[in-house]
Amino acid sequence: MKTITAYIAFIAICASVYAEELNITALHSNGALTWSNRVSNAQYRVEWATTPTNPWQTNAPVFDILSTSNVTSIDVPMYYRVVWVDAPPVRYKTLSDIIPIMNGLSIDLNGDGIGDSGFYSVVYTIPEGGINDQIVTVSGDEIINTPFSYGMMIDSNLTWEPSPQYSAGLPFASRTDLFGSFQSGPWGGITNAYLPVSFLITTNRHYGWIRIEEYEYSMGGEPEYFATNLRLTECAYQSIPDQGILAGQTE
Repeated sequence: MKTITAYIAFIAICASVYAEELNITALHSNGALTWSNRVSNAQYRVEWATTPTNPWQTNAPVFDILSTSNVTSIDVPMYYRVVWVDAPPVRYKTLSDIIPIMNGLSIDLNGDGIGDSGFYSVVYTIPEGGINDQIVTVSGDEIINTPFSYGMMIDSNLTWEPSPQYSAGLPFASRTDLFGSFQSGPWGGITNAYLPVSFLITTNRHYGWIRIEEYEYSMGGEPEYFATNLRLTECAYQSIPDQGILAGQTE
C-alpha cells in the first residue's frame, strides 16, 4: 500500500484591535504557533480560515470523513490568526512628534492610516520690521482647541466644533519668536496639557486625547543657544464607540 502525504502551506497572520501590540512571530512545521504582546497576562483565541476573506472558524477541522464518491473535498486550515480576547478598551501609544515651523502634522490614533487630528503651521514674514509670526491651527473631524488637565472627561457632552470649511483649522497657538515659547492662542503659555480628540472609525464615533508639552532643545553655538517648541508625547483613545475617556487615561 502506498501512502501519499500532502503538505499544506500554513500562513499565520495577526488579528487584533490594536495590531501593533499583538504579533505572530512564528508558525513552525511541528505545529507550534508563537506570538508576542506588550502584556504578559492576557486571554487569546486562535482562529483559522481557508482564505483570508472566508469566515474565521474556532471549531477544530473534521477529518473523520465517510465518502460516497471517488472524489472528496474538504476545507482545511490554511490561515491562522490570534485574537486578543480581553484587550483593554483604552488604546494607548507613545508619540515623538514636533509641531513643525512650517507645514502640517497628522496624528493617527488608531493606526488605520487615516489622520484623526492634525496641526498646520505657517510663518508670516514682514521684512521691513524683521517680524516672523508663526501661527498654528488644529484640525479634525470634530475639534476642541482648549487644553485639558489630567482627569478631565472627554465625551459627547463637550462643545465640539466641525472642521472649518475655508481654513486649515481652529486657532491653536502663535508666537513672534520662532524659537521661543508660544505666547498667544488657546495653547499660549501652556507647558503640559491634553488635547481632546473626536474621530470616526468607519461610522462609529470615538474619543481620545493627545498629550502636548513644551520642551527645550539645544541649537548649538558658543555660548550654547537653546530654543523652545511644543511636542506630542503620547496619545490614547476609547475603543468602545460613543464612550468617553479621561484625559491622560491609559487603561
